Amino acid sequence: MKKIFTYCSLFVLTLFLSVSSNAQFSGSVYYGLPNTLAAGVVLNNNYLSEVYATPTDISYSNIGPVGLWANYQTESKIGIGLDLNFSRSSADFEYWNGFNDSISGDVYNMSASRNIFRAMLRFDAHFGDNEIVDPFMSLGIGYRTTGNSYTSDRPGYVEEPTETLIPISFRLAAGANIYVVENIGILLEAGLFGGGLLRVGATYRM
Repeated sequence: MKKIFTYCSLFVLTLFLSVSSNAQFSGSVYYGLPNTLAAGVVLNNNYLSEVYATPTDISYSNIGPVGLWANYQTESKIGIGLDLNFSRSSADFEYWNGFNDSISGDVYNMSASRNIFRAMLRFDAHFGDNEIVDPFMSLGIGYRTTGNSYTSDRPGYVEEPTETLIPISFRLAAGANIYVVENIGILLEAGLFGGGLLRVGATYRM
């Protein structure tokens, strides 16, 4: 993971030092929808092998995907940058460990959470010369890591460690920055994978 971040940083730094004086830098913060990590919480083996059923529906607390996108755009309308984002879903709930518990009424308490961090290099093609609307198409590829946590008050419960099965993040997207004032705009983006089907945020350009 450290090597990946080092290579990404050196690559972007080299680009920053080599672009012309007419290149443009922009930075965006965004929030994506929907957060789908709740499905990963209940599909983990720590849940599947432990939870027979729950007395009530599970209520999840979700964060993100929330992210930061830094982009350097050259005179040729080609941009390159870094896209970092984080997502989390967590829940505290009561459960039955087996059929006999559901009959006797014995319940246990579990705290479960799942998070994902992504770091991607993004390549963007910008279109048009409009100073207000800046449409683009993007391709991102990089690193992805997941974290899972399951704790229970059932005597004898032991959490099973889990690893990231696919440590690669990918995103294909299209969108636009709409500048409501000279250098501050609204980011609107739709994409596949990599953190949110829809993204809404704010962009500042220099």
